[in-house]
Amino acid sequence: MDDNINSFFNLGERKIKIGDYNYSDGTLSHEYYETKDCIGIVFSIIGTYEYPNGSVVALSDAKNHNESNLHLWRNSIDKVDDSLFDEKNDKIREDHDDYKKDFGGFFYSQNITEEYEAINAAINFPVNLSKDKTSGWYLPSSGQMKMIAQHFVHNDDYEKQKMILNLADVYMVSQPRERKYPLCIDLKDRKFMFENADYKSLVRPVFSI
Repeated sequence: MDDNINSFFNLGERKIKIGDYNYSDGTLSHEYYETKDCIGIVFSIIGTYEYPNGSVVALSDAKNHNESNLHLWRNSIDKVDDSLFDEKNDKIREDHDDYKKDFGGFFYSQNITEEYEAINAAINFPVNLSKDKTSGWYLPSSGQMKMIAQHFVHNDDYEKQKMILNLADVYMVSQPRERKYPLCIDLKDRKFMFENADYKSLVRPVFSI
């Protein structure tokens, strides 16, 4: 095997770095290899409790069974409380630091029911992962999606990765499942906002290793 390509758990002195390429055969590299099947790019050297080595963002957005890449947060019909919706957005600035520090996407995506369309779209992303060596796909939280924006939007240090990921502007993020309103982030200005319950947005899955 090429010395520049390493398995997740046999890195030796080489460390996982932001921008590393993750391949379908369970290897990663600092340089991009066109002869291998790249499935994601490392956006964080923080993973989960069980998979602590880092986190990887998929190369494309999730689609639903109708091949649409726009998703509801949840497909149950709730009575919309406009005053509550306005109140939540009024508090965005107050809670902004908390959203930046929320890395609980994997936790929020556990034991989820079918009504949570966005989370299920991420979990069922049709790219196979090793069940033993990865967390499986999930919907990133606000802090995780902000890290993706920080590294791969308006950052010339990762020009090739930016081109491969081809991120759009606004994405939905994972949050506690009892929340009625979808929380989204505009990647270009790092701005969080709540949208109406019937709002549809993009989903970019991630996994941890």
